[in-house]
Amino acid sequence: MSIKNNFPPIKPNLLLDFKNSKNVDSGVLFQRSALATYTDSDGYLNYAPQGTPRFDHDPVTKECRGLLLEKAATQRCTNFTEFTLVRGSVSKNYTGPDRISNSAFSYVPDATNGQHALYKNIGDAGSGTDLAYSVFIKKGNSRYVHFHFGDYAGIVFDFDTATVVATKASDSYAGFVDYKIVTYSDGWYRLVIYGANSGSGADSYIQ
Repeated sequence: MSIKNNFPPIKPNLLLDFKNSKNVDSGVLFQRSALATYTDSDGYLNYAPQGTPRFDHDPVTKECRGLLLEKAATQRCTNFTEFTLVRGSVSKNYTGPDRISNSAFSYVPDATNGQHALYKNIGDAGSGTDLAYSVFIKKGNSRYVHFHFGDYAGIVFDFDTATVVATKASDSYAGFVDYKIVTYSDGWYRLVIYGANSGSGADSYIQ
């Protein structure tokens, strides 16, 4: 008789192994009031309907990270139509990191001298309010992209080396705190910069 057979079968009353089970136990109350994104098991961006748990994955290794939980936040910019163009044009003709046709756009700078960019004024978020700016981006004709708060507080990202090559700590609108770079399939990156609002109307810039 094996030692295993000497013990009665025991199962936990509450299972919280989200990473391996990819399931929310019936003893856990889960709620979310809106559509939300997560990285699926194939490494691509996907969408979870309202009230549906998200089991996030590493976009490179495809390993499950477990249940994705995020604190409540206000989204102040949802798509490229809310951006103002500076010396350039856009066309919505790309498949994005979610594999949906025409879900991404290309920005083409014109030939005039000066700053070439897209920007969005998020309005007055209140002094000291935590800010997180996030963009999915893919290399076009330029090696570098500058992603920043109002007066240049943010990062310069090098597509060829997939690294941040320059940062600026703060400006008159926001204090830059940290950044995150996430690599996705098909040449896509997610750039995230974090800061705190220090003035009224901190713009978000991609240039």
